[in-house]
Amino acid sequence: MTAVILGGGVSGLASAYYLVRNSSPFQRIILLEASDRLGGWIQTSRLDNGAIFEHGPRSLRPAGKGGKNTLSLATELGLSNDIIAVTRNHPSTRNRYIYMNKKLNRLAMGGGFKNTFYKQPPFSQSVFSMVINELRAPVPVNDIEDESIHSFFSRRIGQEVADYLLDPVFRGIFAGDISKLSVKSCLPMDVLKLEKDYKSLIKGALRHKDKDDEEVYAMNDIMRATKERWSTWSFQKGMSQLSERLEDVIIRRGNVEIRKSTPCRGLEFDGDKVKVITDTESITADHVVSSIFSQDLSKLLGSPQEELSNLLNQITAVSCIVVNVEYKDYVSQIEGFGHLLPSSEDPCVLGVIYDSSTFKQHDAATYVSSRYTMMLGGAWYDELVDRLGNLQESTIQDYACKVLSEQLDIKIEPSAVVVTIQKNCIPQYFVGHSKLVESIDKCVADNGLPLSLVGSSYKGVSVNDCINNAKLTLKQFVHGIKKV
Repeated sequence: MTAVILGGGVSGLASAYYLVRNSSPFQRIILLEASDRLGGWIQTSRLDNGAIFEHGPRSLRPAGKGGKNTLSLATELGLSNDIIAVTRNHPSTRNRYIYMNKKLNRLAMGGGFKNTFYKQPPFSQSVFSMVINELRAPVPVNDIEDESIHSFFSRRIGQEVADYLLDPVFRGIFAGDISKLSVKSCLPMDVLKLEKDYKSLIKGALRHKDKDDEEVYAMNDIMRATKERWSTWSFQKGMSQLSERLEDVIIRRGNVEIRKSTPCRGLEFDGDKVKVITDTESITADHVVSSIFSQDLSKLLGSPQEELSNLLNQITAVSCIVVNVEYKDYVSQIEGFGHLLPSSEDPCVLGVIYDSSTFKQHDAATYVSSRYTMMLGGAWYDELVDRLGNLQESTIQDYACKVLSEQLDIKIEPSAVVVTIQKNCIPQYFVGHSKLVESIDKCVADNGLPLSLVGSSYKGVSVNDCINNAKLTLKQFVHGIKKV
């Protein structure tokens, strides 16, 4: 039996890994990647001076089932000794900023109970007042199936929290507009159900218990993360170390072929088989695992799958520009994870990550320096392009350095700048997304298609989500048996 995996990002690599690890029935597994590299949005540059620039995800969180699973995967891959972790008492964990009214405003992360009674910019209310607002907020008479993040938190806590906290936070995660993003699909817990069951998010969070996790994990790094109270983590050689090790392990298992620079041009389903068409051949497969963007998959389907194609095409994505900047012989006096901007402050600048503050190990080895990463565009990409006038690298570099100078008061010239344009990199889970995904899954099942859908288009955009969803989706092929 033959399985074909579309896409060599972390979802595709994880899919190949779990199919092999779980003794799936496929004697032959072919992974097709359109570009000349693997890893997808995980993309690390290692400079000659020892500095590391991340052009996509730069760290992982240990929390939740997805976090545990990625830690378990790192253990299985033999990467334990390469992990670099940041604890909860580290400055980058405790210091997070909102840039608003042309200044940095530190969010209250700890500091004692008494601080909850004081107003802290940019908010006009204390945390205590916000808690009281939430506890007293009325519950809608009629059940709400889904609504926007902005609508939900505006009515439960207040518009100020939605505008000045949730807006920048979700711009940092989804690069999206919270007046459109789904509260049901974008948050790690079902807050609408908590509201319905407990009449309050706070009461619900305190009383709600997750179902027991029945997954089996390699526990070494999970136990380390718990004992040492990790907040976030990465690898000595950057995030690409994860995709590189997955590639190495998959190839060594023997029955996986990885074909780079080999885009899929079409899928033709015929009963329980599917023809996977490339530029040079037609592969007859027993199953296809698609990890590519939903709209890209939509283009590969023929007229018999018009319904599925139309559903897949309804999921959109935004593009971002990532600018990595290094300043030689410069040490910032501001320690923290970084700062985010509300869309009301500057829609085109999503935020700035203070890389050297979080992972000093990734700085240049031969001199003192400070590294930053700026995220631009997202849902405001077209507005950004209009503002810049063109997308020449020099134009983007000049703009990013000007913004850093204004927002962080950096007056020296950078020693290195790398610009990366990430097209359609973050799918947008708009209101109704979960219902759309249900319709997609039902369409695949009703038509008996030998097709599995993984990747960031459906059930989570983070690296943890992508890896864990690949694992859960492909559990149907455990020990050679397809479970239905």
